[in-house]
Amino acid sequence: MKIQSLFVGIALAALIPLSASAAALTYDVNRTIGVGGVGSVVGTVTTDGTIGVLNMSNVTGWTLTIDDGGGSGPFLLMGGVNSNLLVQGSALSADADSLDFDFSVFGLALFQSPFIGSGENWWCVEGAASNCAGSGQGETVNRFGAATFSFYNTTQAIGTRNNGTIPEPMSLALVGLALTGLAVSRRRA
Repeated sequence: MKIQSLFVGIALAALIPLSASAAALTYDVNRTIGVGGVGSVVGTVTTDGTIGVLNMSNVTGWTLTIDDGGGSGPFLLMGGVNSNLLVQGSALSADADSLDFDFSVFGLALFQSPFIGSGENWWCVEGAASNCAGSGQGETVNRFGAATFSFYNTTQAIGTRNNGTIPEPMSLALVGLALTGLAVSRRRA
């Protein structure tokens, strides 16, 4: 009887998919950029829930108010509405708590309006030798003309998670199922 219960538990575990689609994660961005903190980027970036290195397809939306402190005033970048995203390399990543950028390696993430390369309205985080904004390794915000820049050469959290709970890993679901199977088999004995 115990062996039958064990086989039933194994069969049920085999029916559970080994991967699950992750829930979207939204990260709050609140960056101060430049000497004296004259520039800023404030808003949210939403991903598809991928944990690890991100590419453009993993970033599903953003609403970012940028200001370079140069007198042009703030500008709202909205994904799918008035701005685009370019991600290169493996420097942009996410975990359950934060959206991170590794400034010590090649890579960039550029949010820009009206289009990539337009020369205005951007927030760029770029690693070593990436040549995103022409300012070098670090973080740049620009409205029209003179960009505001901060140098970084380590990994920085550029956003912190603001929604939901951490999705339960499938391994925990399998452990729970196994414990349930054991409890059922002990109860029958």
